[in-house]
Amino acid sequence: MLSETSNTTAYPLTGEPLTITAHQPMVIRVSARSKAIETEQSQLSWLHAHQAELRKIMPIFDDVPATTVLRIDEDDQPRLSIASTGYFALSAGEQLTLSSEKLLLLQFSALPPTHNITNALDLAGTLWQEDFMSLLYQTPLGSTSSVAAQRDLLLNALLRLETQSLSEHEFTALSARLMQQTPAESLATLYGRIQSFGHWEAFNHYQNYAGTQLIDLSALLKRSAAEQFSRHTSRDDALPGLILRPNHSLALNLSELQSMQVRLVFHFANAELLQQHQRPQLSIDRAGGNLQWRLDDNRSELGLTRADLSAPGLTLRWLNPFAAQLLSVEVEAYQQGRWQAIELAAEQLFYYGDEANPITAKLSKDAVLKLEYVEQGARREQSGFYPAGLLTLAPQTASLARFYRWQLDPNRHKLAVAPPVQPYRVAQPKLVYTKNENTYHQAIMQADGNLTHVEGVMQYNRDGIYQSSEPLGSEHTLDLGIRLRNRYKQHWYRLESFFRLNNTSEPSFSINGLYDWLDDEDDWFAKAQWYNRWQESPLSRETHLTSQWTVAIGEIWREDQHWRHQWWWQPFYYYTSITKEEYLADETISNAMFNFYRYNHSDGWRGGYRIRHQSKVDSQLSAQLTTTSNSDWTSLDVASLSGVWQQYYQGHIFSAGLSSSYVFADDHRPNATWQYLTTLGWQTLFDFSEHTAGWISLNWTQDWFRNNHSIRFEVTLGNLQRSGFDPFAHDEIIFESLQLTHFLEQDLYGR
Repeated sequence: MLSETSNTTAYPLTGEPLTITAHQPMVIRVSARSKAIETEQSQLSWLHAHQAELRKIMPIFDDVPATTVLRIDEDDQPRLSIASTGYFALSAGEQLTLSSEKLLLLQFSALPPTHNITNALDLAGTLWQEDFMSLLYQTPLGSTSSVAAQRDLLLNALLRLETQSLSEHEFTALSARLMQQTPAESLATLYGRIQSFGHWEAFNHYQNYAGTQLIDLSALLKRSAAEQFSRHTSRDDALPGLILRPNHSLALNLSELQSMQVRLVFHFANAELLQQHQRPQLSIDRAGGNLQWRLDDNRSELGLTRADLSAPGLTLRWLNPFAAQLLSVEVEAYQQGRWQAIELAAEQLFYYGDEANPITAKLSKDAVLKLEYVEQGARREQSGFYPAGLLTLAPQTASLARFYRWQLDPNRHKLAVAPPVQPYRVAQPKLVYTKNENTYHQAIMQADGNLTHVEGVMQYNRDGIYQSSEPLGSEHTLDLGIRLRNRYKQHWYRLESFFRLNNTSEPSFSINGLYDWLDDEDDWFAKAQWYNRWQESPLSRETHLTSQWTVAIGEIWREDQHWRHQWWWQPFYYYTSITKEEYLADETISNAMFNFYRYNHSDGWRGGYRIRHQSKVDSQLSAQLTTTSNSDWTSLDVASLSGVWQQYYQGHIFSAGLSSSYVFADDHRPNATWQYLTTLGWQTLFDFSEHTAGWISLNWTQDWFRNNHSIRFEVTLGNLQRSGFDPFAHDEIIFESLQLTHFLEQDLYGR
């Protein structure tokens, strides 16, 4: 099947039934099309479905063509109808058998059993095989909770109307109920189809009345609301002749013109907003039988024979009316060598009643009647159901009135809005694959906002948990602090301060500053870090300072959507105001303030290379090689190789890592050693309020060289703006592929 923008396939359903078996509970959505007909006549096809003991039907509208065609070959591409959709709930092991008397094209979708079905889209209903009147009276109308039952009623009525098996009295009863209580709005398409099978016929069985009177209905107040609307919105509201009323029949008696040559002239005015030309069609009952007359232009002439003129009358009926359109008829006679218009009076017959002789109509059977009456100079109407018998109008109700009866309409012409639009073929694009380049610097969006983020931090560490039978003490550390982040364009700033409590040393206080920069045109990045910690010594009554400065420069780039590379080089400098003698003499000085090895290796550089492979959006694997120099900047102190696997699952991030380090021997370390660490981590993001959220993380580290392990628990809470990660540095996010803002940055800068 070829449409204007895509090509699809479908299952052809012909004489052989098609059976579907469900291996698990599901809802099957069936979309069906048929070959469209172009004859401007109403026609439906029906899809029959058998589900265990249940039989269902679904209409396919053959008379409404779509822009989709069926490609048989290059020369044979018939148009298809619009698609009708039905939903069928199946249990595990249940079968659905589909059949049709005509060729249908089916498409299927398997939906979960909890799928919410929209009533307006479901056209499948249960086939009623018993008496129609019992279905009619047991179906509740006007309630939104009984849409399925109302759909079954309309579908069965439509099927019987299409097969001409619905009797006149059943159609009358159905019309009476539908006029009193309109079905649900989602069933408007089916309701409109049923209404198109009826029309108003003039009622002639009056038992009594005081007299008759001709009323000129061309006056504005005498027109109905629909007629006034059509005149205001049509292209020409002054057509000559008599205006044909939609869904009404006009009878002409031309017997007085038998001696002349006579013709009918039809005039048509299209809707003002309808650009395409609409061709109206009429049904004309004449002496030779019924004639279908189509207007190819806004004016059309039909010649009449002597038999037509001598017949009791001509009956005209407009078959395909639409709002904002007008159609009129003129009678012309050939006199004195030219065609001359015969004046047709615009007055129409109304019956007059008074108290002595009220208007009385005799109904031989139940009927739906429309009462037209004149009240205070304006024409009004009302319709309703009336049982068989005498119907009398009180004089105070209407002194001038007439009746119309709602009847089954034998014509099969549909309501036409405009000629069908011919489909416009769009050439299918050829997909061309271009391999991504190694660099991505085309800025497709700007992220230059100045964003500030504030968060509180609580971090608990328990270090030195030895796997030993001896009761060795552990170090407990609690950090309470605040972080302030700010981002401006490609610059990230972070300022943080912490107060630390320790069970083995005096409290300490730290202030740290960090800066990150990422080039928006090249692969380069840089960062600077400054860590400061103060602690008071009770023994010396002095406040000591320990600081560390680092500066890093490197490159970060993507090879493709799976591989990312990064290298960096980072000089560092370590300073402490504590001497070795002071540290040995005062046990309350924290290890974080003084480190023997850093004391003898106060400066140097670190270098590293990291590669990351991300096969899925929620899983990534990283490997990293780093080296650290001695204070002479030429020899190596430590070389490390590590790997980390991270997995995202339902809001949680899990990580596992392994690190191996080779520590070289030097003047302060007599032996070279291999040292191994394993780590396990978990963290999750939680919402605290509408504008605040935070992280909870737990990490476990095993030191196989010292045979101990440590545990760290951390909680952060802050004002996460939008996604919460705009102010975070480019390499600071734990799982960057799942963060919206950072994902856009990857797309923007290719990192």
